[in-house]
Amino acid sequence: MSTVKTSEHTGPLSAETRRPLLRRTARVAVGGLCVLAISLLVMVAFWGTSTIGGLAGSMGEQPSPAPSPSAPTAFPGPGNTGVPPGAHLTLHRGDLILLQPGDVVSNVEVHGCVSVQAPDVTLRSIRVVGACGIHNESTGLVVEDSTIDGGRNANAVGVSFGNYTLRRVEVVGTGDGARANGNVHIEDSWVHGLVEGPGGHNDGIQITEGSNITLRHNTVDNPLSQTSAIMIGADQGDVADVLVQDNLLSGGSYALYAGANISGGFTVKDVRLVGNQFSRVRFARAARYGPVNVRNDEAISMSGNVWQGTSTPVH
Repeated sequence: MSTVKTSEHTGPLSAETRRPLLRRTARVAVGGLCVLAISLLVMVAFWGTSTIGGLAGSMGEQPSPAPSPSAPTAFPGPGNTGVPPGAHLTLHRGDLILLQPGDVVSNVEVHGCVSVQAPDVTLRSIRVVGACGIHNESTGLVVEDSTIDGGRNANAVGVSFGNYTLRRVEVVGTGDGARANGNVHIEDSWVHGLVEGPGGHNDGIQITEGSNITLRHNTVDNPLSQTSAIMIGADQGDVADVLVQDNLLSGGSYALYAGANISGGFTVKDVRLVGNQFSRVRFARAARYGPVNVRNDEAISMSGNVWQGTSTPVH
């Protein structure tokens, strides 16, 4: 038993008493520091292998972000097309006629027709409700992050006829989604919910003449059993330089018609159907009769078209 009873000692400690006590205290302190250092090393090693995201965040470094549901690999749909959630729209009742070149119109809900009669107009975050949709009579029109709702009118057309670009646009409740007759670029957009009327021939996207047309990375779903998701035909004039690439297609008689209706003397050439996917969501064969009906093979090339989510080719 120790002869030093500090709890009972009331006077100052002698030098002989202080020296061994200080030595023991120093040894305890050094031992404690060693244990603390080893504990910290173990914790860092553990965090580094099991919770590096949390550790990096605490050090001011940003972990890699999780993939976005609207990343380029995701096909367009309700989460990445149309008017963005939370957008505040000003209501405009009646037709909207745009006459100012280079005009930019945003955050508006139009209950009526939109008539574009000036070049280089931009429509951004707008909702158009009614049978007229957007009618472009000029050049350079750009429509982005917008919704066109035909109100389930079989006579409605979402966008017509040429010289426009659509990006992240939703078209719903129309007879035809978009008529694309020259100098048209449609990408990352969603056409769905087509409405059939008496004697209807419904197309998600319809081309009947024109050139310089690109349809890339769209979802086009025709819920009906007639006509198509995309139709390319020379009904009204020559068709050339058309690229249909990386789209998700379903519905109609055939999900994709290409090269049809040249009996009027018009020509079809340089049409490329590349890397599209065909969905069975409507029909086991993508559409009523099959995925693709291609005519004029010498003018149309096909490559890399597959059934959705597989590497099985579609011919």
